[in-house]
Amino acid sequence: MVAKVNMVAKHPRGLETELKILKQFALNKEVYQYNLNKKVGVSYRTVLRTLHSLEKSGQLKIVRKEESEKQGKERNVWGITLQGLLNLLSLDTPPFETRKKIGLIAEVHQDKLLVFKKWKFFEKENLTPTIIKTLQGTLLSLVQAQLRVATFSMKIESTKKELQEVVDSMTLGCYALRALKWFKREGKRLFEEYLKILKACKKDEELRNFVVSELNFFKRIAEESLTSIEQADKLFASL
Repeated sequence: MVAKVNMVAKHPRGLETELKILKQFALNKEVYQYNLNKKVGVSYRTVLRTLHSLEKSGQLKIVRKEESEKQGKERNVWGITLQGLLNLLSLDTPPFETRKKIGLIAEVHQDKLLVFKKWKFFEKENLTPTIIKTLQGTLLSLVQAQLRVATFSMKIESTKKELQEVVDSMTLGCYALRALKWFKREGKRLFEEYLKILKACKKDEELRNFVVSELNFFKRIAEESLTSIEQADKLFASL
C-alpha cells in the first residue's frame, strides 16, 4: 500500500504562506481563524484563501465553531489533520527545521501517531534523535512512492488509520523486518538503528503489541500472495 501524502501548493509565495500556517497548527491543538493573519504576517484575505485551500486538500479542518461577540457570526476554530502535519514535516526546510520543537509537536498531537504518543518513552530511552531520523526517512519514502505512482496517473487513497499505521510501522522499523534480507545486505547501518528502536519497543506493552500486529499482517499478506502464486501455477499447468 502507498500511503497518501499530498504535496501543498508549488508557487513559492503560496508554499511559504501554507508552511507558516501549518506551523501554527503544528504547535497548537487548535487555532482561531480571526487572529491567524497577525500570527503569520499576511492579510486576512490571504489567510482565508489559504485555509480553504488547505481544507480542500485535507490538511486542515474546522473542529468547531464558537459564538462571536459580534451578533449573528460564529468563530471558526481550526485543527491540523495527520495529512497536514506530515506534509509540514516533509516539506519543512532545512529538513526538520522544527526539530527543536518536535517534542512539543508530539505532545500536542499524541492522537495522530503512536510514535508521538510514546515520545516521552523514547526520550527516556535516549532514542528521540533516532526516531526523528527514521520519521524523516519515512516521510521521504512516502513522498517518493507517491510521485512514482502518480507518474502512471494512478489514484492514491488511504484512510487516516491506514496512514497512521504505515507511518508508525515504517518509523519504528517494522518495514525493515519485512525487508530483512535487503537491510542486512544493503542497509546495515540504518538497520542497526531500527533494531535499537525495536528492542526498546519490547519494553512497552502497546508498542510491543503494535509490532507483533504488524508482523502478523505481513505474514497474512505473504501467505495470500503465496497461495495466489500456487493457484496461478496450477492454472498455467492445466492449460
